[in-house]
Amino acid sequence: MKELLEFADWTLTDLGKWTFHRDEDITKRIFAQAMKLSEEVWELSSEILWHTGFVRQEKLARYSPESLTDEFADVILVTIRLAKLMNVDIESALKNKMEKIKQRSDVR
Repeated sequence: MKELLEFADWTLTDLGKWTFHRDEDITKRIFAQAMKLSEEVWELSSEILWHTGFVRQEKLARYSPESLTDEFADVILVTIRLAKLMNVDIESALKNKMEKIKQRSDVR
């Protein structure tokens, strides 16, 4: 998890100077990442349709299992970047959510 969080920081700082963020306005940066997340979720949804075969036959020929894994990774990375921009400690948030689910499910 540490490496993933550090990579997300890098994409928002060093790499972000050239690609992800061209505006210093934090509200615009947050909005841009939220829109990027929507785009990535749509791409993942498309890959899932291909993976399950719920597309026309001619589209199915373009499916690649590697694309599916790439889209899962994109959704996770963009989510982490958005959380960082909004000062959300995603690691703690995930731990807290897992604990809530365990408690709701009586899993100990």
